[in-house]
Amino acid sequence: MHKSSHRPKEGYFLEIDGKFESEYGTLTGALKAGLQLRQKFPQSQVKLHDANEQTPADEQSDKKAAAAS
Repeated sequence: MHKSSHRPKEGYFLEIDGKFESEYGTLTGALKAGLQLRQKFPQSQVKLHDANEQTPADEQSDKKAAAAS
C-alpha cells in the first residue's frame, strides 16, 4: 500500500474522500481492499480507479450496466 497525492500511472488505486491512498497491482487486490475500507469506514467515500482509465472503475461498471439495460 502506498499513500500519495498524485494519480498513479499504472495498476489500480483507491481514492478515499478525494485523496489517492493506495496502489495495487491487481484488480482483485484493489477490490478486496476497497470493500474492507468501506466496511471499516462506511461514512467515507471510497472509489476504485484503473490508472489507464479517466473515470473511477465503479462508475464505469455503473455506466456499462445502464447501457446494457
